Formats: sequence, structure tokens, C-alpha cells
Amino acid sequence: MTVPSQGSAIPQAGQWRLHHSLQQGAAATSFLGHSSFLLWDQMGFEPVGAVIGMSVVHIGGLQVTGWKTPRELDTYSGAIMLGIDNALHRLRDEAAMLGADGIHLKTMVQRSNLGGEEHEYQVSGTALRFRPQPGALRARDGGPFVNTAAVTALYQMMKRGWLPSTIGYGACVYHIPHRTMRQSMTQTFQNVEIPVFTESWYTAREIALGRMQSSVEKSGSELVLNVSLEEQSGVHGEHAILFLAEGNGWARRDNLAQLIPEVDLTVASLTDNEVMMTAPYPRAHP
Repeated sequence: MTVPSQGSAIPQAGQWRLHHSLQQGAAATSFLGHSSFLLWDQMGFEPVGAVIGMSVVHIGGLQVTGWKTPRELDTYSGAIMLGIDNALHRLRDEAAMLGADGIHLKTMVQRSNLGGEEHEYQVSGTALRFRPQPGALRARDGGPFVNTAAVTALYQMMKRGWLPSTIGYGACVYHIPHRTMRQSMTQTFQNVEIPVFTESWYTAREIALGRMQSSVEKSGSELVLNVSLEEQSGVHGEHAILFLAEGNGWARRDNLAQLIPEVDLTVASLTDNEVMMTAPYPRAHP
């Protein structure tokens, strides 16, 4: 499968907003809640702006498949990967324009059908700058890291020398041929494996996982956590199924633990659940 080159151009309206955010006196927009903001602040990070990546992709051409041949529907797989890659590139490009070290995601890549063969891909998050040493905590590819972990989990990973790099996706749309009438009749009253289905589904899953792994390795990741595999049937025709794999890439960083200030995880855990006490309990009167 060949994925067309990504388009990472940010529309003019987006560029205006980002340039405005860089001006002195501009307010920093953020998707963070109060508790998350306080945790990031304790770790030395400050929000510099809300960032969004989006792409609307048209599935071009008609996918012609042989009814008797199991195979990947390259046109559909390529369109999905193109939309996801474009959205992620624009997300990181917006954060880079703001001088961010990283992005804390509000949402993973969301995919929606706009009608017909047009699909929208969108991802959003908050761009963050590391106050003690701006630019010191970017990913190995030079761009802002992308984080999906809870802030408390991220803190513990950083204290052990692990820095998030990016999120990776892999998609595969696979077609299974119809069984003949004779095959269906002979298997109707038997508990029997259907090899063509097993092998095809197995192949499609492996293709999706392999593409996800390859995408995070390009950013220098050494570890992939929170791997998930989603499947959707009937989205691209009868007897076709979409497998979508995603995972969070991490890479080791020397001296990372020394850069991150100490955080009281007891207070942090309460804050993360929006129940942080802002005042002591009143004393009972004797």
C-alpha cells in the first residue's frame, strides 16, 4: 500500500490565531481542566495554546476486487492512513509554531463520515512548554511530543527516564470472498473452522499492527504502550472489515528525571480526581 504524501499546511485562519497567541499579553488557550493545569504546572510545564489537526479526505477511484480472492482494499486503507497522518502532522505543526515541547491530547484521532466518500479526521490537544528549559523535552524527531497518559502516570514515567514521543496508527481494510453455495451447505451443520476467514482476518490484524509499530518507530520510539485494536465491519462494503491499531510511543531520555521537579503524588492523585482539598477540615469544637 502506498500512502500519498502528507499535507501539513495550516489554513490562514489557524495561522492568524497561532501568531496572535505568540504576542505579548495574549491569553493562553487550553483544553486542560483546573486539576490537570495544576499538575502540569508543578511539573514545570505551562500551556501555550490549544492546537487542532484536521483533514477531510475523499476516497478516490473505485476499488475493484476479485470476488474469489482475499485481499487488502488498498484504496480504502490508503485514504484512512492519509487522513490520520495529515491530522497528526497539523496538530504537531501548530504546537511547533507556538514553541511547544509537547502536546497533551484532549481526544485521539476521531473519524467521521461526511456523506458519500468524504471522511473527516480530527485530533486536538493543548500545547505545553517546559519552563525551566524550553525546547529541551521535544521528541527525537525534533517535534513536540504527544502524550495521552494521565498526568500522574506521565510524571512517574518521566521520573524513570521515559519521554512520550507520539501516537501511532495503522489501518487495514480487508476483503473476504463469498463462499460458494456448496461450501456453505457442507458447513451448515458442522463446527468447523473456515480457513479463508481465519487467515484473512489474521493477516489484516497483523498489517494494521505492523503499520502502527512502524509509524511510532519513525519518531524514535523504543516502547509502545496502551496498544488497542478496533475493528469495524461493513464500513467499506460487504465482506470487508476495517482493522485500526493505535498505540503510544515512548523513548528513553538521559537525565530526564533530574529535569522534572518533585511532585507530591498524594496531593496529585486527589487533584487528578477533582477532589483536592483547598482548605483544612474545620476543627470540631470540644
